[in-house]
Amino acid sequence: MSINLNVIIELRTVLQESTTNRFEDHKGSILMLLKELTRRIYLWTDAIKNKGIYLDIGSSFLFDIAKALTDNQVDESILNNQIIEPTKTDISYRDKMLFCWYLNWCNNKEEIIKMGFDLPAPYDPFIEIFKRGGRHLSIDVRRIEVYPFWGLMIVPKENYTSNSPFINLDKASLDKADEEYKKEKG
Repeated sequence: MSINLNVIIELRTVLQESTTNRFEDHKGSILMLLKELTRRIYLWTDAIKNKGIYLDIGSSFLFDIAKALTDNQVDESILNNQIIEPTKTDISYRDKMLFCWYLNWCNNKEEIIKMGFDLPAPYDPFIEIFKRGGRHLSIDVRRIEVYPFWGLMIVPKENYTSNSPFINLDKASLDKADEEYKKEKG
């Protein structure tokens, strides 16, 4: 499976930016991005189930949406050899999984759109979280967070099922969330 060169370049840039961005400077946007990631995963899960497609994900909240829909997946060696190793960046296992799922999404999104799905890209909030210094994403049955334990409860589901985004993913909106958080917390 070949990966679009633009996506490889984008992810290399994300990894490089993540090493210069401090999590502490982006708490407001990271929190809003975690909410938006949660919202999008719930939207996709519901849409897939509503189409009668069986999801073999057990109690897992995060999963490879493109693989669930197309049965395609990206080999982790592509991520390691073409993106991680050239940037000499160390990332956690869960973050690697999400980067692979993002690559798989980018590779299969046209096919998924043809299947009748018209929802926002599921993993874009994670890419922005990582870019802004949020690393080591973890999740359990009720909570999603990035190190150092900055996160939110993902239940009840009704808190995240809005059709309106929690935040736009453009730089101005994300920076504004950071500034508002800093003003609020002092």
